[in-house]
Amino acid sequence: MAVFTVGLNPAVDRILECDALRPGSHQKMRLVARLAAGKAANVSRALAQLGVDTTATGFVGRRETGFFGEELAAPGPGKITCRFIEIDQPTRENVTILETIGGGETHLRETGFTVDSTAWASLENFLGTAPARGDLVVIAGSLPAGVATADFLSLIDALLARGVQVAVDVAGPALAGAMTRAIWAVKPNADEISSAGGRSGAWAQGLRDDPMAIVDLVRQVAPRVENALVSRGAAGAVLIRSGGAWTGWVKNPGRIVRTVGCGDYLLAGFIAGKMRNFPPPDALAYALAVATARAVSDDFSAIRPAEIQRIQPQVQIAGF
Repeated sequence: MAVFTVGLNPAVDRILECDALRPGSHQKMRLVARLAAGKAANVSRALAQLGVDTTATGFVGRRETGFFGEELAAPGPGKITCRFIEIDQPTRENVTILETIGGGETHLRETGFTVDSTAWASLENFLGTAPARGDLVVIAGSLPAGVATADFLSLIDALLARGVQVAVDVAGPALAGAMTRAIWAVKPNADEISSAGGRSGAWAQGLRDDPMAIVDLVRQVAPRVENALVSRGAAGAVLIRSGGAWTGWVKNPGRIVRTVGCGDYLLAGFIAGKMRNFPPPDALAYALAVATARAVSDDFSAIRPAEIQRIQPQVQIAGF
């Protein structure tokens, strides 16, 4: 089974560090990392570190194509083959500011480029021929300007019609539409699944603390999805399938360094579990260990296999 990742609106992530952020002032920052990012790129990077080869496609600004290729060539031992469609606009650049005093994080996000009909047709053509029956296509991240929810859903339908497995990590109407399809997996967080299910207010806020409520909601709004992997932040994740549901968490994770991107590593760990034919609860446990290894790593582009091994015995799984 070949794995393809599709980033519709990727980003260059600049991670800066200071002692304490003072809005409205002039202050010096230390550059911690500059990464080719976005959910799909993160999934490819994580899978490469888990020994799984991927083909990374989607859209990238022409000026950043070389940077993405260089960045994604490095992770190993798995290989990432880049087949990006170039856009004649810059890739958005996001800034994260880390505060060493107090541990605060500030995230500044650009909107990104606009994808025209020609570029979209190029992506449709590539995905209409490259993935074979039984392959897995992971579509992750926000929809860029120029791409409507109907376009996104039409792409999924075309893949499913060819027998390609599909996993999505999107939000809003795109997530709601995807959950009506017979896809292999969705990976929302508790807030996203609540919003897609039309729930809001205090009920939605309490959803992340109630795994059984997550199970009930997913079974209402995503009855055809094979695997719904719902992340709950520090509380872990819930996996819902037609044949059962499990909640999992990490008992003693260690010192958390950074939580951004952990959901992408959770999905990558679950896919790696699929590649290794793990039973569903074991795939959930492995995914949680991988995501937690990301959270405790002080390297913003890598996880250490030793950390995954250390964390795995700390993962707790309970079935419903």
